[in-house]
Amino acid sequence: MLQEFLGIEDYAKYPFLPESISYALKRNPGLTIDKIDSIEIMGFDPGDVLDATRKRLVTGIRTGVSPKMDDVHHDVSLVSFIISMIAVRFTEDQVIYSRFAIAEARRSESYLLEEIEKNPRGREIVRAIFERISGVKLDQFDKGFLMPLPYYMRFSVKGEESWKLVNRWVYMGNVYVKHSELAHMFREISMNMIVERLKNMPKPNIKGSLLSLVKEIEEAKPKPRTFVYTGKMPPCVDYQINQLKQGVNIPHSARFLIATYLTNIGWNPDDIVELFRTAPDFNERITKYQVMQISGSKGSGTKYMVPSCEKLLALHLCRRDETCDNIKNPLQYGRFRKQT
Repeated sequence: MLQEFLGIEDYAKYPFLPESISYALKRNPGLTIDKIDSIEIMGFDPGDVLDATRKRLVTGIRTGVSPKMDDVHHDVSLVSFIISMIAVRFTEDQVIYSRFAIAEARRSESYLLEEIEKNPRGREIVRAIFERISGVKLDQFDKGFLMPLPYYMRFSVKGEESWKLVNRWVYMGNVYVKHSELAHMFREISMNMIVERLKNMPKPNIKGSLLSLVKEIEEAKPKPRTFVYTGKMPPCVDYQINQLKQGVNIPHSARFLIATYLTNIGWNPDDIVELFRTAPDFNERITKYQVMQISGSKGSGTKYMVPSCEKLLALHLCRRDETCDNIKNPLQYGRFRKQT
């Protein structure tokens, strides 16, 4: 049982877990949206809780990483997450949903890695938490974990060389996964869990301080970036670039599509990196290295090819329309255009 490993401090570290939310609601059963401005929350002044919520939300939406909140009581940190969910849900803004979710997932991911590094029972805790959010049973092995092959294929990073099955150690239908790789999977699963929870929440009727907070987070959202490109891009690439410009957290496979396509049509790596700056989880150092690797300037020196249309269809990235004609690869877009 997960409860065997978790205490109040852990609930604050992983606030999206069902156990964490259940704990918070039991601690303050009389809390309603109308009372947030006026009553004590878990015994704390509502102003302090709202200040913590504001710090959590504005920082997370603006930077893509929520602060750790180690300077406030665990109960305050936990309830600030719940109030944040209410405020974010009210916006009905998919970009804010995405940025909030990845910011919270990255925050919890950092705690997960700390568990492994500092806690003698860290591996047991990490396994229990990962199994809770994913439904996957793991076996500890060496310094990592063994994950059933079907789940590895589901949660692994698509399009990245080190995650390809040919480069993995497979034993009895299980794939060996390092701690850092499991943490990456945890982040993606957590992010999706938060987004789904937001979508399934009824829209709240908020006022007072919460309404002011909503305006602040809407201002904190990155503004769409303007890029000038005179050519006509294939629909699959064009769609993902527009999503990226709006700050949507597009999947790794879509980022790989953009980077390989722009590299192969001659874009400068620095310009490609700038395009990714509005991604909720943008890291300039990592993004630059990956783009340089795709271009052949780093790593093996091999320039990566754009995924075929067949591959994009399998990855649910294909957005073929009548302008695509009979192309087999996005790089062929426009070359076989019928004459009219």
